[in-house]
Amino acid sequence: RNSIVQEHLHVRTECGIFDVSHLTPIRIEGTQRIPFLQKCMLLPQGEVLSELMTGVPTVMLNSSESCILESCTLYNLGDALYFLLHAGYAERNVKHLQSIKLQFLNSINVENNEDNDQKIDIKVLHGSTVLDLQGPKSSNVLSNFCNEKTNINDWSLRSARIVDLDGISCLITRGGYSGEDGFQIMIKNDNIKHHKLSSEKVSELLLSHPFVQMTGLGCRETLRLEAGLPLYGIDIDEKTSPMEAGFGGALLSELSPSGKNNVCERVRVGIVSEGPPARRGALLFPDTTATATKNLPGSNNSTTSKNDDAKVAASIGKVSSGTYGPYVKHNVALGYVSKYFADPGTCLKVQVRKGGKLYPAFVKSLPFL
Repeated sequence: RNSIVQEHLHVRTECGIFDVSHLTPIRIEGTQRIPFLQKCMLLPQGEVLSELMTGVPTVMLNSSESCILESCTLYNLGDALYFLLHAGYAERNVKHLQSIKLQFLNSINVENNEDNDQKIDIKVLHGSTVLDLQGPKSSNVLSNFCNEKTNINDWSLRSARIVDLDGISCLITRGGYSGEDGFQIMIKNDNIKHHKLSSEKVSELLLSHPFVQMTGLGCRETLRLEAGLPLYGIDIDEKTSPMEAGFGGALLSELSPSGKNNVCERVRVGIVSEGPPARRGALLFPDTTATATKNLPGSNNSTTSKNDDAKVAASIGKVSSGTYGPYVKHNVALGYVSKYFADPGTCLKVQVRKGGKLYPAFVKSLPFL
């Protein structure tokens, strides 16, 4: 068994497989599927998912506060839309979709049991296997197991196709969660016995290539942090608005009629620090000795520190997740800070342990790679 660091470096240089079957695939069919999802998901302005077999990054929003219920990529497969939900929130979010579905059908005067042509069908694909093939050599690896017509090396980011892998039909999308090139492979659970054999066959097929090794979710965590990618439930949740999470460029005004989320007081940023890695909950302070923060709000509101840093201002944010980056060879973290301290290069101090020493840090543009 390799260590997390060894697995991490292997994915950065070659290729690794992650079993991410904790993600729940959702398939939405019906002629009203696109306008329906535009009501409950944040899509880039003007985006109507008109291009087949491609995806767009999006977030699912609640109906009242326009805060985030899920982050995902939405794929247009032609006859259906497809995306993955985090298993811990899948039941809640499917109920939310069903609730919005009823409201939407009522708003266009379509009864749920009347017009099948306009019906919206939400299917949860329980028991499906989802594998992530990640790394700079992933396209070379996967192309060895696809027929020549697939041309997987020519796929653009977020392309989606139904592909035959050694006789097994798989939905494959280009992308991932590591900051590297990669592909997500879904094997549908049509029959329990057949499905298990199919999943094992695909895994063994990929692992037969010399570039590929099996990798764990601990490594996936360090990879996504180096790439500056937020994790739902840790870095963003149902209390986070799209603006403060960094999705504000695509925010549609009708999703926030009160204007509440058009101006946010805190912003998600990348943080590089010295000392021990800053983990979730570590407090962030302005560096009152740095010229980058001298004239910023809060820098005159000083209190005495318990350590030799003498005077520090009140906390201006917290780390949401962090680790040591094995590839970039320094500490990396994501967190939220006051908007006045969010510019890249702003000097900060981080308190790794409550009441402990303050370590130098600064705001870094994402990704860290």
